[in-house]
Amino acid sequence: MRESFYRDVLPSVGHYVLFSGQRKQHTWCADLDELTRQTEAHAATPDLYFAVSSFATTSGRTADNALYSRAFYFDIDAGPEKFAKHGDKVYPTQGEALAAVTQWMRATGLKARQVVSSGAGLHIYFALDRDTPIAEWKPVADNLKSMAQAQGLRIDPAVTGDAARVLRPVGTLHHSGAEVFSMARSDKAYSLAHIADLVKDFAPAPKRQRASRLNDDVLMAPVGPPKTLAKVAEHCAAMAAAMTLRGNVAEPYWRAMLGGIILMLVLLFPQGIAGFVNQRIDWLQRRRKASA
Repeated sequence: MRESFYRDVLPSVGHYVLFSGQRKQHTWCADLDELTRQTEAHAATPDLYFAVSSFATTSGRTADNALYSRAFYFDIDAGPEKFAKHGDKVYPTQGEALAAVTQWMRATGLKARQVVSSGAGLHIYFALDRDTPIAEWKPVADNLKSMAQAQGLRIDPAVTGDAARVLRPVGTLHHSGAEVFSMARSDKAYSLAHIADLVKDFAPAPKRQRASRLNDDVLMAPVGPPKTLAKVAEHCAAMAAAMTLRGNVAEPYWRAMLGGIILMLVLLFPQGIAGFVNQRIDWLQRRRKASA
């Protein structure tokens, strides 16, 4: 049961990983057979999860390390407890969630490879006909998520486009004691091109660029090598004296030190305060001429 489930929804190449929600621990597996054995060994421990992608290395379960995917997936939350907390973002019952996703699949023409009872909710898997590199999979997954949301299906928006996501494998336990099991299965698998064509009109809108703020120029990281007072003091006797005496210096040195600081500000913040600095330099030059 578990082996056939994994072969339905996981790629055939790469490293695989289980995650124990109770122990907060990952268990890496070299192949699907080992993944199946490890799942069977820990099936009685509630809240066991598997990563829905394979990974290039065992260095970490991250999206950057994700290698292939073999399915798209929805996580649909349901049940009185979730509904009381999240309202119309979830479904009141699992039956209503199942009815909604069934209606959605009829409307779109998609057929799930696996429909899994995850406890009170559902995990829906749409299988692909080949191991798909994450770089190809990701934009289509994001479009599929956008389409489902636009059409009113109450999916968890954080899940569908996440290549490092974990979901519950069949034959394990929810922390409530409910068994995770397959409710329905088909042999249907789609080409990536088919799903991409189906969802092409639902590309997420580009993120809005935040309007620039008054202090953005000042807060920008400086370009070039670091500029510090210590570096200035290596080449400026006035600054070195001021640092040695902790600023307790006479007027000529104080004025020279201030000029050095202003020069540093010009180098560090070439845009936002340039006008202000120029004014202060003009003022200092006039003062120096007046006192000469």
